[in-house]
Amino acid sequence: MPGYQSHALSGRIAITSSRRGIAAGSCLFGGFLFRRSYATVPSDNSDAHYDSKWPKKDNPTPYDLFDKADGSEVDARALKRKYHEFAKLYHPDISQNIRIIRSPINQIKFESNLLTLDEKLQRFKITTQAYEILSDPRKKRSYDTSRSGWSYGPQNYASTMATQYPGSHGYRSDSTYAYWNAGTWEDHNNMKTEKEPIDVWTLFLWLCGLVVCVQATALLTRIEDSLTSKRYTHDETEHDLTQSYTNYGLDTDKVSRLRRFLWFRTYGLYRTNADLDREAKKNEELVQNMINKKEQKGKTASRS
Repeated sequence: MPGYQSHALSGRIAITSSRRGIAAGSCLFGGFLFRRSYATVPSDNSDAHYDSKWPKKDNPTPYDLFDKADGSEVDARALKRKYHEFAKLYHPDISQNIRIIRSPINQIKFESNLLTLDEKLQRFKITTQAYEILSDPRKKRSYDTSRSGWSYGPQNYASTMATQYPGSHGYRSDSTYAYWNAGTWEDHNNMKTEKEPIDVWTLFLWLCGLVVCVQATALLTRIEDSLTSKRYTHDETEHDLTQSYTNYGLDTDKVSRLRRFLWFRTYGLYRTNADLDREAKKNEELVQNMINKKEQKGKTASRS
Protein backbone atom coordinates (compact mmCIF):
# COMPACT_ATOMS: atom_id res chain seq x y z
CA MET A 1 0.00 0.00 0.00
CA PRO A 2 2.70 2.49 0.80
CA GLY A 3 4.42 1.63 -2.47
CA TYR A 4 1.21 2.16 -4.35
CA GLN A 5 0.68 5.52 -2.69
CA SER A 6 4.24 6.51 -3.50
CA HIS A 7 3.81 5.67 -7.18
CA ALA A 8 0.43 7.40 -7.29
CA LEU A 9 1.86 10.47 -5.64
CA SER A 10 4.74 10.46 -8.08
CA GLY A 11 2.33 10.14 -10.97
CA ARG A 12 0.33 13.10 -9.75
CA ILE A 13 3.50 15.17 -9.43
CA ALA A 14 4.61 14.22 -12.92
CA ILE A 15 1.19 15.02 -14.38
CA THR A 16 1.00 18.32 -12.54
CA SER A 17 4.50 19.21 -13.62
CA SER A 18 3.77 18.35 -17.23
CA ARG A 19 0.78 20.62 -17.13
CA ARG A 20 2.97 23.43 -15.93
CA GLY A 21 5.44 22.85 -18.70
CA ILE A 22 8.22 21.46 -16.48
CA ALA A 23 8.17 17.81 -17.59
CA ALA A 24 10.42 18.56 -20.57
CA GLY A 25 13.21 19.48 -18.19
CA SER A 26 12.45 16.93 -15.37
CA CYS A 27 12.73 13.22 -14.70
CA LEU A 28 11.06 10.84 -12.24
CA PHE A 29 13.43 8.60 -10.27
CA GLY A 30 12.51 6.52 -7.26
CA GLY A 31 9.34 8.40 -6.61
CA PHE A 32 11.08 11.77 -6.59
CA LEU A 33 10.96 14.44 -9.25
CA PHE A 34 14.41 15.69 -10.28
CA ARG A 35 14.62 18.96 -12.28
CA ARG A 36 17.46 19.58 -14.69
CA SER A 37 19.12 22.95 -14.57
CA TYR A 38 18.93 25.00 -17.89
CA ALA A 39 19.85 28.65 -18.76
CA THR A 40 16.43 30.08 -19.52
CA VAL A 41 15.31 33.30 -21.18
CA PRO A 42 12.38 35.30 -19.87
CA SER A 43 9.45 34.58 -22.09
CA ASP A 44 8.19 38.17 -21.79
CA ASN A 45 10.31 40.36 -24.09
CA SER A 46 7.61 42.90 -24.75
CA ASP A 47 9.86 45.78 -23.75
CA ALA A 48 12.34 45.00 -26.56
CA HIS A 49 12.08 47.11 -29.70
CA TYR A 50 12.83 46.18 -33.27
CA ASP A 51 13.50 49.08 -35.61
CA SER A 52 11.84 47.91 -38.80
CA LYS A 53 12.70 51.20 -40.52
CA TRP A 54 16.43 50.67 -40.21
CA PRO A 55 17.87 49.67 -43.62
CA LYS A 56 18.88 46.05 -44.15
CA LYS A 57 22.08 47.09 -45.94
CA ASP A 58 25.39 46.90 -44.10
CA ASN A 59 26.41 50.37 -45.26
CA PRO A 60 23.23 52.38 -45.90
CA THR A 61 23.33 55.75 -47.62
CA PRO A 62 21.59 58.86 -46.24
CA TYR A 63 18.78 58.25 -48.73
CA ASP A 64 18.42 54.64 -47.54
CA LEU A 65 18.09 55.77 -43.92
CA PHE A 66 15.25 58.14 -44.73
CA ASP A 67 13.65 55.84 -47.31
CA LYS A 68 14.29 58.12 -50.29
CA ALA A 69 15.56 57.46 -53.78
CA ASP A 70 19.10 58.62 -54.49
CA GLY A 71 19.20 62.25 -55.59
CA SER A 72 15.50 62.85 -54.93
CA GLU A 73 14.08 65.95 -53.29
CA VAL A 74 13.29 65.73 -49.58
CA ASP A 75 10.62 67.34 -47.48
CA ALA A 76 12.21 69.19 -44.55
CA ARG A 77 9.36 68.45 -42.13
CA ALA A 78 9.15 64.77 -42.99
CA LEU A 79 12.93 64.51 -42.76
CA LYS A 80 12.98 66.11 -39.33
CA ARG A 81 10.10 63.93 -38.13
CA LYS A 82 11.86 60.74 -39.13
CA TYR A 83 15.13 61.93 -37.61
CA HIS A 84 13.30 62.47 -34.32
CA GLU A 85 11.98 58.92 -34.53
CA PHE A 86 15.53 57.62 -34.87
CA ALA A 87 16.73 59.88 -32.05
CA LYS A 88 14.04 58.57 -29.71
CA LEU A 89 15.61 55.12 -30.07
CA TYR A 90 19.33 55.75 -30.46
CA HIS A 91 20.10 58.99 -28.62
CA PRO A 92 22.69 58.17 -25.91
CA ASP A 93 20.62 59.76 -23.15
CA ILE A 94 17.60 57.65 -24.09
CA SER A 95 18.90 54.41 -25.57
CA GLN A 96 20.48 53.28 -22.29
CA ASN A 97 17.01 52.39 -21.02
CA ILE A 98 15.75 50.85 -24.27
CA ARG A 99 16.44 47.32 -25.43
CA ILE A 100 16.69 47.12 -29.21
CA ILE A 101 17.03 43.83 -31.09
CA ARG A 102 18.75 43.29 -34.40
CA SER A 103 16.28 40.74 -35.76
CA PRO A 104 12.77 39.79 -34.68
CA ILE A 105 13.41 36.18 -35.77
CA ASN A 106 16.39 35.24 -33.63
CA GLN A 107 14.74 34.94 -30.20
CA ILE A 108 16.69 31.90 -28.99
CA LYS A 109 19.83 33.87 -28.24
CA PHE A 110 18.01 36.95 -27.07
CA GLU A 111 20.85 38.64 -25.22
CA SER A 112 23.26 38.36 -28.14
CA ASN A 113 20.53 39.72 -30.41
CA LEU A 114 20.41 42.99 -28.48
CA LEU A 115 22.24 46.06 -29.75
CA THR A 116 25.08 47.22 -27.53
CA LEU A 117 25.47 50.82 -26.38
CA ASP A 118 28.27 51.35 -28.90
CA GLU A 119 26.11 50.01 -31.72
CA LYS A 120 23.22 52.27 -30.74
CA LEU A 121 25.58 55.23 -30.50
CA GLN A 122 26.95 54.32 -33.92
CA ARG A 123 23.45 54.27 -35.39
CA PHE A 124 22.74 57.64 -33.81
CA LYS A 125 25.87 59.13 -35.41
CA ILE A 126 24.95 57.66 -38.78
CA THR A 127 21.40 59.07 -38.70
CA THR A 128 22.65 62.44 -37.48
CA GLN A 129 25.17 62.82 -40.27
CA ALA A 130 22.61 61.66 -42.82
CA TYR A 131 20.12 64.22 -41.51
CA GLU A 132 22.71 67.01 -41.64
CA ILE A 133 23.55 66.15 -45.25
CA LEU A 134 19.96 65.92 -46.52
CA SER A 135 18.69 68.95 -44.59
CA ASP A 136 21.42 71.26 -45.91
CA PRO A 137 20.98 71.95 -49.67
CA ARG A 138 24.68 72.72 -50.11
CA LYS A 139 25.82 69.51 -48.38
CA LYS A 140 23.15 67.50 -50.21
CA ARG A 141 24.30 68.85 -53.57
CA SER A 142 27.92 68.05 -52.70
CA TYR A 143 26.98 64.52 -51.65
CA ASP A 144 24.91 63.92 -54.79
CA THR A 145 27.82 65.10 -56.94
CA SER A 146 30.85 63.48 -55.32
CA ARG A 147 29.55 61.53 -52.29
CA SER A 148 31.54 63.89 -50.09
CA GLY A 149 30.66 64.54 -46.46
CA TRP A 150 29.49 60.97 -45.81
CA SER A 151 31.81 59.14 -43.39
CA TYR A 152 29.96 55.84 -43.29
CA GLY A 153 30.40 54.51 -46.80
CA PRO A 154 31.96 51.09 -47.51
CA GLN A 155 35.49 52.50 -47.70
CA ASN A 156 35.24 54.39 -44.41
CA TYR A 157 32.96 52.20 -42.35
CA ALA A 158 35.71 50.07 -40.79
CA SER A 159 37.50 53.05 -39.28
CA THR A 160 34.45 55.08 -38.36
CA MET A 161 34.24 53.91 -34.77
CA ALA A 162 37.93 54.57 -34.13
CA THR A 163 38.00 57.97 -35.81
CA GLN A 164 34.80 59.37 -34.35
CA TYR A 165 34.68 57.86 -30.89
CA PRO A 166 36.63 60.73 -29.19
CA GLY A 167 33.84 63.09 -30.20
CA SER A 168 31.02 60.78 -29.24
CA HIS A 169 29.69 63.22 -26.66
CA GLY A 170 29.67 66.19 -28.98
CA TYR A 171 25.91 66.02 -29.08
CA ARG A 172 25.78 67.74 -25.71
CA SER A 173 26.90 71.05 -27.21
CA ASP A 174 25.84 70.67 -30.86
CA SER A 175 22.81 72.71 -31.84
CA THR A 176 21.54 69.79 -33.93
CA TYR A 177 20.80 67.88 -30.73
CA ALA A 178 19.57 70.83 -28.71
CA TYR A 179 16.04 69.49 -29.01
CA TRP A 180 16.94 66.48 -26.90
CA ASN A 181 18.91 68.47 -24.34
CA ALA A 182 16.12 70.98 -23.74
CA GLY A 183 14.97 70.64 -20.16
CA THR A 184 12.07 73.11 -19.90
CA TRP A 185 9.36 74.56 -22.07
CA GLU A 186 11.39 77.76 -22.27
CA ASP A 187 14.21 75.85 -23.98
CA HIS A 188 11.76 74.43 -26.51
CA ASN A 189 10.25 77.87 -27.11
CA ASN A 190 13.69 79.42 -27.59
CA MET A 191 14.51 76.73 -30.13
CA LYS A 192 11.39 77.57 -32.13
CA THR A 193 12.06 81.30 -32.10
CA GLU A 194 15.83 81.29 -32.44
CA LYS A 195 17.35 82.59 -35.65
CA GLU A 196 19.80 80.81 -37.87
CA PRO A 197 23.40 81.29 -36.69
CA ILE A 198 25.38 83.84 -38.67
CA ASP A 199 27.98 82.27 -40.90
CA VAL A 200 31.40 83.91 -40.49
CA TRP A 201 32.19 83.60 -44.19
CA THR A 202 28.85 85.13 -45.14
CA LEU A 203 29.51 88.07 -42.82
CA PHE A 204 33.00 88.45 -44.30
CA LEU A 205 31.62 88.50 -47.85
CA TRP A 206 29.03 91.11 -46.86
CA LEU A 207 31.74 93.33 -45.38
CA CYS A 208 33.87 92.94 -48.50
CA GLY A 209 30.90 93.88 -50.67
CA LEU A 210 30.21 96.94 -48.51
CA VAL A 211 33.84 98.08 -48.76
CA VAL A 212 33.78 97.61 -52.55
CA CYS A 213 30.57 99.66 -52.83
CA VAL A 214 32.02 102.50 -50.71
CA GLN A 215 35.24 102.57 -52.71
CA ALA A 216 33.35 102.49 -56.01
CA THR A 217 31.16 105.40 -54.88
CA ALA A 218 34.21 107.41 -53.82
CA LEU A 219 35.92 106.69 -57.14
CA LEU A 220 32.87 107.82 -59.12
CA THR A 221 32.67 110.99 -57.02
CA ARG A 222 36.31 111.80 -57.69
CA ILE A 223 35.86 111.20 -61.42
CA GLU A 224 32.78 113.43 -61.48
CA ASP A 225 34.59 116.21 -59.59
CA SER A 226 37.52 115.98 -61.98
CA LEU A 227 35.29 116.22 -65.06
CA THR A 228 33.30 119.09 -63.55
CA SER A 229 36.47 120.98 -62.67
CA LYS A 230 37.83 120.55 -66.19
CA ARG A 231 34.56 121.71 -67.72
CA TYR A 232 34.44 124.78 -65.45
CA THR A 233 38.03 125.67 -66.30
CA HIS A 234 37.29 125.30 -70.00
CA ASP A 235 34.19 127.51 -69.80
CA GLU A 236 36.02 130.14 -67.79
CA THR A 237 38.89 130.17 -70.29
CA GLU A 238 36.49 130.56 -73.22
CA HIS A 239 34.74 133.44 -71.44
CA ASP A 240 38.01 135.23 -70.75
CA LEU A 241 39.13 134.68 -74.34
CA THR A 242 35.85 136.09 -75.68
CA GLN A 243 36.13 139.10 -73.41
CA SER A 244 39.67 139.71 -74.57
CA TYR A 245 38.59 139.53 -78.22
CA THR A 246 35.59 141.79 -77.62
CA ASN A 247 37.31 144.53 -75.63
CA TYR A 248 40.71 144.38 -77.30
CA GLY A 249 41.91 147.91 -78.10
CA LEU A 250 38.82 149.52 -76.56
CA ASP A 251 38.61 151.79 -73.60
CA THR A 252 37.22 150.53 -70.31
CA ASP A 253 35.59 153.74 -69.08
CA LYS A 254 31.86 154.01 -68.48
CA VAL A 255 30.95 155.73 -71.76
CA SER A 256 32.95 153.27 -73.86
CA ARG A 257 31.38 150.32 -72.16
CA LEU A 258 27.91 151.83 -72.69
CA ARG A 259 28.61 152.33 -76.40
CA ARG A 260 29.74 148.68 -76.73
CA PHE A 261 26.61 147.51 -74.95
CA LEU A 262 24.33 149.48 -77.22
CA TRP A 263 26.21 148.37 -80.29
CA PHE A 264 26.03 144.65 -79.42
CA ARG A 265 22.35 144.99 -78.58
CA THR A 266 21.65 146.66 -81.90
CA TYR A 267 23.72 144.11 -83.77
CA GLY A 268 21.70 141.32 -82.17
CA LEU A 269 18.36 142.92 -83.08
CA TYR A 270 18.98 144.11 -86.64
CA ARG A 271 20.72 142.73 -89.68
CA THR A 272 20.41 145.29 -92.53
CA ASN A 273 22.87 148.14 -92.89
CA ALA A 274 20.10 150.75 -92.95
CA ASP A 275 18.71 149.56 -89.65
CA LEU A 276 22.14 149.35 -88.12
CA ASP A 277 23.06 152.87 -89.22
CA ARG A 278 19.77 154.28 -87.96
CA GLU A 279 20.13 152.60 -84.58
CA ALA A 280 23.76 153.61 -84.36
CA LYS A 281 22.74 157.27 -84.68
CA LYS A 282 20.08 156.85 -82.01
CA ASN A 283 22.56 155.16 -79.73
CA GLU A 284 25.09 157.93 -80.20
CA GLU A 285 22.44 160.57 -79.47
CA LEU A 286 21.54 158.67 -76.30
CA VAL A 287 25.17 158.57 -75.24
CA GLN A 288 25.64 162.28 -75.97
CA ASN A 289 22.55 163.19 -73.98
CA MET A 290 23.90 161.20 -71.05
CA ILE A 291 27.27 162.97 -71.35
CA ASN A 292 25.60 166.40 -71.52
CA LYS A 293 23.49 165.70 -68.45
CA LYS A 294 26.56 164.58 -66.59
CA GLU A 295 28.41 167.77 -67.52
CA GLN A 296 25.48 169.96 -66.49
CA LYS A 297 25.31 168.24 -63.12
CA GLY A 298 29.01 168.83 -62.71
CA LYS A 299 28.70 172.55 -63.45
CA THR A 300 25.75 172.95 -61.11
CA ALA A 301 27.62 171.23 -58.37
CA SER A 302 30.69 173.44 -58.85
CA ARG A 303 28.64 176.67 -58.71
CA SER A 304 26.94 175.71 -55.54
